[in-house]
Amino acid sequence: MYTLDFSISLGSTKTGLTLNAQLYDSAGANVGGVIAAGFVEIGGGNYHFTNAAMPDSHRGGVKFFEAGSPATILTSGSINPTDAETVAAIAAKTDNLPDDPAGVGDLPAAPDNTGIAAIQTKTDNLPGDPAGVSDLPAAPDNTGIAAIQTKTDNLPGDPAGVSDLPTAPDNTGIAAIQTKTDNLPADPASETTLTAISAAVAAIAPGVSVAAILAANIDTTGTPLTLGKALEVITAILAGKAAFDIATKILTVYGRDDTTVIATYTLTGNGEHSAAVIA
Repeated sequence: MYTLDFSISLGSTKTGLTLNAQLYDSAGANVGGVIAAGFVEIGGGNYHFTNAAMPDSHRGGVKFFEAGSPATILTSGSINPTDAETVAAIAAKTDNLPDDPAGVGDLPAAPDNTGIAAIQTKTDNLPGDPAGVSDLPAAPDNTGIAAIQTKTDNLPGDPAGVSDLPTAPDNTGIAAIQTKTDNLPADPASETTLTAISAAVAAIAPGVSVAAILAANIDTTGTPLTLGKALEVITAILAGKAAFDIATKILTVYGRDDTTVIATYTLTGNGEHSAAVIA
């Protein structure tokens, strides 16, 4: 719809009238209802009519009559929608233009499409609602970070995972070992001391070789055990290496070379172990 104004001149004898209007088409048939609003008396029998609801593409005219007497037509006017609608359409587009629109010389140069494409490449992956300045995190605690780095710089490149950690120690077996080692002297006899003992034995029993003494069986309660083997076991316990296998609960005693197995024990719990298996 659009607005259309009409000037109505009825002569000086037609003053003070209450006018109505009726639209009609090109065939003379009424269009819509009687229009009572939009009339202003100018004076001297002249009136002005404004219709702000003129139907689009209406072609025909409008007739005017005194209210209550639609059959007595006082005057009429034609309506050509092409002229009125074209003007209204132009007005709709130009009403918001500035008083002094930019000329061709004021238009900007052609856009830098290459630069725009480069910008778009970077912005296409931005989220629909990027974080604002207030959403950014506070400045990092560089002092705290430096303290953490001091501790982590010495870590290996591939630190051990949970699966790489050793199983829990067999505390029961360890306690049983400790029960036996707690009674060892703080300074067990050295190999030199044992050699001196051997020499003393030879002096006590002249005529009997040390080899014979060492080869003598000193334990008949089980597998024969010679004095030499017994001294070897004692030396290994006092001065050799011992290793405990948590999985098998076997304690292995090595010679002073840390390689030769001298004896093994199987821990049975409650501070006890099996009889030694002597190599």
